[in-house]
Amino acid sequence: MNLIDYFLLFSMMIALLIAGIQLLRGKWLMLIAGYNTMTKEERQKVNGRNAGKLVGNYLIFLSLIILLSMTDFVSSRVLLTSILMATFLVLLLTNTSKHFKC
Repeated sequence: MNLIDYFLLFSMMIALLIAGIQLLRGKWLMLIAGYNTMTKEERQKVNGRNAGKLVGNYLIFLSLIILLSMTDFVSSRVLLTSILMATFLVLLLTNTSKHFKC
């Protein structure tokens, strides 16, 4: 990888980290897909802060994966597997858990 690749990966990592921290704080909830198109009545049925915490943790996890990919410390197959498993877990939790419903 050349210097431009590292710069792009680092800027993506910082952007994901900032968005993840803001979602953990309960801010920027409109970044969650589908949340910004809901009516106020539909938003009252969803626990936005808990969904924000889950998505925020996921984004921070993705930023750490990007950091690991920049160091070449872990193989790309392991990184891809961990991203797929985390994505499946987030989708499963958000669609089946009562923790995100009011």
